[in-house]
Amino acid sequence: MEPLTVNLLGVLEEATYTVRREGERVVFSPAPPPEHRPTLTAWKHALPHALEEGKRIPARELLRLERLTCILLAREGVPEPVWATFYYPAQKEPERVLAPVENLFPHLLWRARNLPAPRRVHLGSTDGRMVLDLEAPLVIFLRVERSGRVEIYGWPDARMRVYTEAAARGRMNPNHILLERQGKSVHGSYWTDIL
Repeated sequence: MEPLTVNLLGVLEEATYTVRREGERVVFSPAPPPEHRPTLTAWKHALPHALEEGKRIPARELLRLERLTCILLAREGVPEPVWATFYYPAQKEPERVLAPVENLFPHLLWRARNLPAPRRVHLGSTDGRMVLDLEAPLVIFLRVERSGRVEIYGWPDARMRVYTEAAARGRMNPNHILLERQGKSVHGSYWTDIL
């Protein structure tokens, strides 16, 4: 992920204060330590989307997958409409919802308030331009297509490696994959195809 995103995750992990939304502002109580302020200021336009008006919650609660999804989508922009899939530990089958943009944030906040914490939240735009995948313990993957460019972010780094290796294998000749699985070397690099 971008360094800014990693900074936000670290700040929220350490947070001992509460947050509350007042209009488009976020109010912290008590005030965050000085070292947290630059990161929180950088995210000030996205943070309100993860909060309900007037309701105070511990800042660490923003790490809950539904709320973190709101923050990341507010920052990246939400394409229309989105398939949202929620995986809960106690359920065998995931829940899938087709959410129009105007209902997505309220729906995510409703889930954060009323349902158990999911183990995974996966969102994909119906046009294929955006994929956001979050898993607990915290693993994030984001793929966005803009102006003909594809941007890919993964955190921690191992998540990014898994994705690029899978994407690369998807573009390889199936015989190369078979040889690789058998431990035989395959000449050439498949990384250049996707990077």
